[in-house]
Amino acid sequence: MPPTTDSLSDSVLAGGHGPRVGPPSDHLSKSGSKTADDSFVDRELIEETRNQIRSLVEEIHLIAQSDCGRTEFYQGFLTRVTGALASTGGAIWSVAPGGEMSLEYQINLGRTGLADDAGKQLAHGRLLEQLAISGEPTLVPPRSGSGDERGNPTDMLLVIAPLTIEQRVVGLVEIFQRPGSGPTTQRGYLRFLAQVARVAGDFLRNDQLRSFTRRESMWNRLESFVAAVHGSLDSRQTVYAIANEGRRVLECERVSVAVRIGGRMVVQAVSGLDSIERRADQVKRLGRLASSVARAGQPLWYTGDDSRLPPQIESQLHEYLDVSHSKLVIIQPLRRPLAPRPGENEDEDGSRREGPVIGALIVEQLGDERAAAALRERVETVTGHANVALANALDYSSLFLAPLWTRLGRISSAVTAPGWPRRLTIPALLLLAVISLWFLPAAFTLRASGRLVPEMRTEIFAEVDDAVLQELRVPEDPDAIVEKGDILGVMTSNRLDVEIQNLRGQVTMAEEKARKLQRAVTEPGLSPVDRGLIDGDLTEAVELYESVRRQLEMRMTELEKLTIIAPASGHVVNWQLRQNLLRRPVTRGQNLMTIVSPETPWQLELEFPERRVVHLVNAMTKSAEPLTVTFTLASHPGAEFHGRLVSIDNKLDVRGDEGNALLVRVAFDSNQMPRELLRGGTRVTAQIHAGNRSLGYVWFHELLETAHATWLLWF
Repeated sequence: MPPTTDSLSDSVLAGGHGPRVGPPSDHLSKSGSKTADDSFVDRELIEETRNQIRSLVEEIHLIAQSDCGRTEFYQGFLTRVTGALASTGGAIWSVAPGGEMSLEYQINLGRTGLADDAGKQLAHGRLLEQLAISGEPTLVPPRSGSGDERGNPTDMLLVIAPLTIEQRVVGLVEIFQRPGSGPTTQRGYLRFLAQVARVAGDFLRNDQLRSFTRRESMWNRLESFVAAVHGSLDSRQTVYAIANEGRRVLECERVSVAVRIGGRMVVQAVSGLDSIERRADQVKRLGRLASSVARAGQPLWYTGDDSRLPPQIESQLHEYLDVSHSKLVIIQPLRRPLAPRPGENEDEDGSRREGPVIGALIVEQLGDERAAAALRERVETVTGHANVALANALDYSSLFLAPLWTRLGRISSAVTAPGWPRRLTIPALLLLAVISLWFLPAAFTLRASGRLVPEMRTEIFAEVDDAVLQELRVPEDPDAIVEKGDILGVMTSNRLDVEIQNLRGQVTMAEEKARKLQRAVTEPGLSPVDRGLIDGDLTEAVELYESVRRQLEMRMTELEKLTIIAPASGHVVNWQLRQNLLRRPVTRGQNLMTIVSPETPWQLELEFPERRVVHLVNAMTKSAEPLTVTFTLASHPGAEFHGRLVSIDNKLDVRGDEGNALLVRVAFDSNQMPRELLRGGTRVTAQIHAGNRSLGYVWFHELLETAHATWLLWF
């Protein structure tokens, strides 16, 4: 049963057997005897001290029951014990299984004088070793040993108690107490320390159980990691296993794997992602940083201090941190393990000789730059297995016709016939493979990438120059439908307002002038000459009036066009419309909005490479029906959808990374996929089914075409 708070405090202050609360002269009368008031002060002071000790002990209990680390516990424990005993200081020592002593925490250890004398340290160390063996709480008086003798070479009273787990001494708690107290008081110190040491032992036992639990969990994760990374020779599956399973072992926020291709590092996998966009700026910057570290040949551990980094790595690191905002970055080069040379043994730790760099393991923390104490060891463990797994996977992937040789190997291992039939097995299998490649039919598909677009859409363009969009009435909900005739926005034009105001003034003036001339021409007594002149002026005034009026009507028509009205019903699909248009000037012909009807069919626009156009044309010529297409969406890679090829463009254009490409349109039933996946511009990967060809042609047609294009004169 753990000691209670009252028993611990009574061990220090128990009926006069504890330390004195104040100097004796403060509690005695001049005649040498205590007065009634002095006895009352003694009781109050003792009770106050007991309450203080009880509070400290309760705090020790709370710390022991918490889930803090050993360092935090030692600090809180020793601070409160030294405070409860009013001692000079103290120390906590751990005892290794071999008997070695190490200092875990100390308070005022320098005031003992041990740091200045090697002989004192030796005597004190032997004393601790003997007490760790005996396992008994002990009082060691000052100056009880010196030189090589076991004892206490300090001027202080040492109160020492063992820290035990299941009756095994795992540490010692040592208190530096001022000398001069009586034997009964010293025994009270010892009893108190022994009892709180049992509380500390309970904490250490619980902490050990938590450590065993964490270690068992770590071993389970490590077993899963090893099984995953060595479970396949496919390089893609291997790098994904290293990234995802490695993150569980390292207990970090992100793990990436880069593979050396040519002279640079290419990021192939990021933990938690099914696929990565290699053209993304962040991925490119990480690849350049990994390439710089690989050229240096040494691991990179960045925890916020870049003062010791080479300039070429520092610049690449800061470029990457600007977009990733990582606090901790570790880049560990992955090397190809080399077998020992003949007559050469492996390294003492069992590791193999390191070969060239084949990749890089990138570990990142986004919220905390502090590295866990065991992180370095875990990174080395993960790196060791990743070296072997990645090297094996790359070697397998580099084999010519690796899938074919794998199948042939399985067949060969099954053939166990003795004698000459066995010698004919390999030639027979090779012949069978050639025949299979020549005659065995296989589905011939043509891959292409593109995007998802609506088949019908309504574009709204600006019809007035020098206008500013002042009001936007498009619903913020992207799924909201606007009706035909709805006002979507209102523009203003200062230029148009000024022109209309001037034209109105000119119309008024021209109209007034025409009226005056009309009255003048009807006055009696005008000579024919004057009447002719007035008629001419009247004609000019009427023509001017009509011209200015027509200009005013045109400007009024433009004024009406400042109000943007929906020409059709549907969804407004523009991204961040308010940020891009509101209170910004627009020009005539500028595309303002795009409206897509909910009932409009969707289609694929594929960029078909020029080098494969001949296969597409031949397949369309031979097939009476439209070619079928199977495609997947980048936003939903786990599902396949089906469509049919409806048209191809008549002109090749430079499109993306494919160079010259032909635009191919594919229609499909929109009901086969969820409505929320129908987003304009979604990237798709498609396979056009071009009939059946021989297995060998399906596998090697690109190789044959490349060879034919490269060495055309040889054929």
